[in-house]
Amino acid sequence: MQCYTEVAPPTAVSHALQIPLLSSKANNLVVAKNSLLQVFELRSTVTEVPTAGEGETGNVAPHFDSEVADVPFQRTEHTGKLILIGEYPLAGTVLSLARVKVLHAKSRGEALLIAFRDAKLGLVEWNPETYNLHTISIHYYEKQEQSGAPWDADVSDTHNFLTADPSSRCATLKFGANKLAILPFRQ
Repeated sequence: MQCYTEVAPPTAVSHALQIPLLSSKANNLVVAKNSLLQVFELRSTVTEVPTAGEGETGNVAPHFDSEVADVPFQRTEHTGKLILIGEYPLAGTVLSLARVKVLHAKSRGEALLIAFRDAKLGLVEWNPETYNLHTISIHYYEKQEQSGAPWDADVSDTHNFLTADPSSRCATLKFGANKLAILPFRQ
């Protein structure tokens, strides 16, 4: 359980994932900073770069051995820009992020599976109507009856990790000393 209040927002990136979240053709970057989730969109632009500097003629002749010497030499440059779509505070420390293809997604993109340190999973998708993240399901595995012997380590003190099937059939969360949770997805 997270029982503290952060004085300053987190600044270091703990996890990052490229995912088509906003739509099926989108190129998004999801960044987790402990308990803060940021969604970025990558926009690329093409610009012409002038090559003629001081003392240069700006044609092909100095660069190529050709008969056509008066053709101007033009260069285009592809640049990308990250645009922040939204920041979302989370109730817990992010352990891992995974991409999941779900049926009937509102944005037609993929969903994001977030694993928290205290053996919790959250499946979220992008809602284009509200322009916000929408929770599909929440799963938690920190119940007292799932704990082992009294001398076992606490769930948040063990090495927990999440892995998702690339074909989005299921996800697996290893938590505690020897616990395994399998989360199946509808196909």
